[in-house]
Formats: sequence, structure tokens, C-alpha cells
Amino acid sequence: MNHAPLLSRRALRIKVMQALYAQAQDPEVDASFVEKDLFRRIKDTGRMLLYQFLFLVEVSDRVEREAENRAAKYLPTDADRQFSRRFYRHPLVEALRADASFRQSLEREKLTPLIDMEIVRLAYGQLKESEAYAEYLASPQGDHEAERRLLTRAFEEVFWPNEDVQQHFEDRFPAWDDDVDIVIPRTRQLLQHWPSGESIDAEGLDGALSPEGRNFARQLLHACIEHRAQLDELVAPRLENWELDRVSLMDRVLLRMALAEMLYFDTVPVKVSINEYIDISKTYSGPRSKDFINGVLDNILQQLKEEGRIRKRGRGLVE
Repeated sequence: MNHAPLLSRRALRIKVMQALYAQAQDPEVDASFVEKDLFRRIKDTGRMLLYQFLFLVEVSDRVEREAENRAAKYLPTDADRQFSRRFYRHPLVEALRADASFRQSLEREKLTPLIDMEIVRLAYGQLKESEAYAEYLASPQGDHEAERRLLTRAFEEVFWPNEDVQQHFEDRFPAWDDDVDIVIPRTRQLLQHWPSGESIDAEGLDGALSPEGRNFARQLLHACIEHRAQLDELVAPRLENWELDRVSLMDRVLLRMALAEMLYFDTVPVKVSINEYIDISKTYSGPRSKDFINGVLDNILQQLKEEGRIRKRGRGLVE
């Protein structure tokens, strides 16, 4: 079975940012400790993402349990006889149930015992009464867009807005508030781009879910640590009347990361690096940070291009 990777490149950048931010507050911590902290953070985020899909499966399982209870009635009603099992047979949910790596990861990460059946029943009851669920049951069988739409709306309109469900996630994962801006967009992205009959990549939660992702995160972390002085030297002249230490710590971290990618990652397009850190700053830094970061990076980029220091592999990666 094919898989979509659980953690995106954006999520890995944010995890590196968090590790560098923590390290900047305690500069005496060595790089090996920071790397361990990074991959602990990545694993924790991966567990939260994985749990979203476990929760979805558990809610779907309530359909089959209700169907069995209705069928076991001595005098079933017309509503009992017409009860739809369709959501239980949803292709993505079935793909997850059948995925050995998904089940093994749940067992290895000890996620299944975290389920609270009262919360699952509450979420299922609310979903079953929702407009999204009614529209799904009214759609033609095999309508992949309707199947995809239901899952997205289940999370966006039922699970995430529900205060009890949110509290459940917070209780199970202490870092939920810190990572909700990763977990929710990435869950939504995985659902929106889900190919029918395929599952998610639940392997390697301690690593970044792929050798490429793990290497990217590690290399970005160490590039920022090892070349910190050189990266700061590029930024300082662009601050006009500002001293570097008066720039917010988060903005300094984001600038170092963007410049590290521009200089030391020859397969990452410059525009991608700049746009990624501008977008990340919108969530994790101040309201004016995106304009500040954009202006500084554009200025430095011109210098680096004139000096021939931007070396990218692949057509069109510099412009």
C-alpha cells in the first residue's frame, strides 16, 4: 500500500525553529542535545497527528456497533433496518484498519489506550446529526470527492470545534497547544490530498517519517548552529539603525534558517525558502515580522547573487 508522509517539510521547519529557539535561550547547550530535543519534538508531533487518524477510526467504528445493536433488536423499526453502515466502510478508514504499519505504530507509541470512549461517542453523535454526514449519505456510492469532503468536514466542523474533544487532545498531549498550528493544517492537507485506497505513513515517528525528512531536519539544525556567526554577519548590515540583539529572537532564528537554506541546501529553491519563513512568521512571530523578514532576505539575496554564493542544482531554482 502506498503512503503519504505524515509530516510535511513545513512541519519539519517549524520543529527545527522550536529547537533553535529553545537553544538560543540557553546557548551553553551543545548541538547533540539540541538534536535530541529536535527529534523528540518531531516524534511528539507525529504522535499527535497519528492520533487524529486513530480517533477517526474509532468514531467510524461506532457505526458498526450501532448497526449491530439495531440489528439485534427484537422488533427493529424501519429506521433500524435502513440504518447505513457506509461510514464504517469508508475507503480511507478501511485502508487505515488494514494497514499493518499503522496498527504497529499505534501499538509501539501506546496510542490506543489514550482513547476515551465517552469522547468518541460524543463526537460520533454530533457527527451523525451534522449536515455534513447527511450530505455524505445522500451522495452516490463511490463518490471519492464526497468521501474526502466528509472527513475534512468531520474534523473542521465537528471534532476540532468541540470543546470536549479539544480538551481530550490537550489532556493526552501536553504540547497540543504548541503544535495545534501544525497538526490541524497537516491533518487537513493529508485528507484533502488523500488518494482513494491509500493510507498514511505511520513509520519512523522518531525520525521525520522518511530518511529524506530526517536528513533535512538534521542538516538544517546543524547548519544554523555551525554557521550562526556567518549568518548573523549577513543580517547585521541590513538593520540600519537597529542592533541585531534588538531584533526579536524568533525573527533572528527565522532569518538564520532562511539564509542557511539559501546558502547550504542546493536543491531547495530560493523562493521556496523565503516564502516558507515569511509564512511561518505570520503564525509564530509578530504582526510586522513578515514584512521585516521579507525585506531583509530580499536585500541579502541580491548581495549573495552578485557574489555568486547562491549555488542551486536544477533549472530555475535561483530565480
